[in-house]
Amino acid sequence: MLTNGAVTLKVDSITPGNGDPDGLGTAAPAIYYITTQGAGAPVHSVAPVTEDCCDVTNSKTVNFPATAISTAKSTRYGGDSTYSLFGSATMTTAPPWFSAGPGRGDANDDPANSAYNGPRWWAGAANENTPNPNGANCAPSAGGCSPGAMTGKITAGVLPNVDVLWNIQAYNTVRSFPMRDLEAVTATVMRAADFSVYWGAAGAIDSVVDDVHKVPVPFNATVNASWGIMNDSSFAGLAPSASFDNNNGLLTWTDIFCVPPFPAFQLQSNAGQVACDGTPGAQLMNHARLTPVATVSVRDTSTHTQTTTGNGFIFYLNGKFFMMQMTALPASGTVWHARFYTGNIIGTPGSFTFQAAVRTPAVPGMRMQIAYQGASFDPTKTTDAELATIHTVPDPYYVTNALEQSTNTKILRFVNLPSQCIVRIYSLSGVLVNALTLNDPTSGGELTWNLRNRNNQFVASGVYFYHVETPDGKQKIGRFTVVNFAQ
Repeated sequence: MLTNGAVTLKVDSITPGNGDPDGLGTAAPAIYYITTQGAGAPVHSVAPVTEDCCDVTNSKTVNFPATAISTAKSTRYGGDSTYSLFGSATMTTAPPWFSAGPGRGDANDDPANSAYNGPRWWAGAANENTPNPNGANCAPSAGGCSPGAMTGKITAGVLPNVDVLWNIQAYNTVRSFPMRDLEAVTATVMRAADFSVYWGAAGAIDSVVDDVHKVPVPFNATVNASWGIMNDSSFAGLAPSASFDNNNGLLTWTDIFCVPPFPAFQLQSNAGQVACDGTPGAQLMNHARLTPVATVSVRDTSTHTQTTTGNGFIFYLNGKFFMMQMTALPASGTVWHARFYTGNIIGTPGSFTFQAAVRTPAVPGMRMQIAYQGASFDPTKTTDAELATIHTVPDPYYVTNALEQSTNTKILRFVNLPSQCIVRIYSLSGVLVNALTLNDPTSGGELTWNLRNRNNQFVASGVYFYHVETPDGKQKIGRFTVVNFAQ
């Protein structure tokens, strides 16, 4: 009753959520806007996925009409033109400790020994080529290392002509608050994928491509499943006093809290200070510009004054922020690559293993299609192959068997019957013992015989024949044995 067809699903866009509403913060689900289409018109759905602060995976399922049923064939069973088969789409997201915030997972021993996690960059090779690309991660908030200049520390791979490439990550390269709460937001828009960044002239970026899902990554002035760059022009209209460092002319790691939607979530330091309460917030740019930066990881975010260490910018990509210090912008034609994953690398150098996690579908523009081949069922036609499978259960039938409920309730079953047929039972001498009919609209089944003849008497022991006849004239003859007490 189905024709050939296909079902498609497309992720149109995502709104970031918040799974860790500390202090004045507010909880919010990540919102997936998706389009699904079967045989009919496109269906636009909204899937709010509840987010967790830590290590709980969450999902949301939406249903949609996938394909219509052939009315000409379904009417005999009560169907009409409004009947259709429904499909479902489930959005499942990896929790922060297994996506954007592995440092907090490490601090909570979930999983243990996972300090060597985070995205990594490379260029000029087909694959990443830096040994232990997150090896300089440590625990500054717990005193595990001395926060300071990030020069020479490899926390996110290596890029040519980039003097400092710093993955700003809670517990591993900066203190816990408020960074861990920011990562609970960015985890909602982070995906596992490899990316390529194609540089144009004078700091312009021609494109960013998701190499795994084969889709372009959109630029966005705010944090999303997107990319953008912070430089000194990001703070137009934002008072310097809105941010931790009180300085719009110097990029520090705390400036990222001014990018929407973080101000709306009221992320706070461990001292209860709101990380950024400015309006309209800082905007990400679609180009890089060398701006004074302080590539310094300070333990106490109440320390506002920092010293310039060089020039650079902050690159936002796929739920993560990277502070980059360099003396010159990448030349036109330069290609950078970045790798992100969900899950955790556990162990220590020389004995690393990987703990997998669900791959969050935060991929705007991703399109999936499932093609199917329809099937029809015609109860008026029966094939020889279908007839060949008909048999009785049990065979032979004994006076007692597992199907019997009592000595007066005997059961023998004819199985694998077509949906419409007549079953006639004959004695060895050719006398008609009983006749049974089947009319099953669900495309086949079985008949139960109580081992009584047309006079409602139990049949005697012996060999019996059955004759199956279908509406299209097909026939099957078989035999079975009964070992019974005649009555």
